[in-house]
Amino acid sequence: MEPKRARTSGVSSSRAQHDTQHGAHDSQFMDIAHRNRYLTNSPQKASLNSQASSYFQPELVTGISPHSDAVALTILLQANETEGLQVKKDGVWIPVSPLPNAFVINIEDILEIVTNGVYRSIEHKVTVNSTKERLSIATFLSPSMDGEVGPTASLVTPQTPAKFKTIKVTEYLK
Repeated sequence: MEPKRARTSGVSSSRAQHDTQHGAHDSQFMDIAHRNRYLTNSPQKASLNSQASSYFQPELVTGISPHSDAVALTILLQANETEGLQVKKDGVWIPVSPLPNAFVINIEDILEIVTNGVYRSIEHKVTVNSTKERLSIATFLSPSMDGEVGPTASLVTPQTPAKFKTIKVTEYLK
């Protein structure tokens, strides 16, 4: 299957549900990422986003249209209390309320591929607020540009065949 850039993901309703579904994979993924050097010498990008409150009808303006990111992880600090980030769950857009001193971690496309779909990339968007400015700071963790991306061998079995093919990172990003 070809890697997809716009994927819909479920958001776990509780930590217990997450642990039941993925607990065995958490430490396994970190070991895989380290051994295979998926994030070694990888580029890291940062972004500072500010959306001004100059729109009279925010429902008519898209801040950032629905997408998923072609990176491994996005680490986001919603720097003020203004809502805007939304994630898609079961076809419904759900607001992600900013929490003081907390980061939002988005699983992205590369991590979905590496985990052979165990972790799903999250489709998200940003809406505009007509009365308050929204400020966010994001950093994106990406694989090494001279590497390859594909399912980790230990996660591909006869019961769970590869859902994605292995390709060069530069080819994937085209």
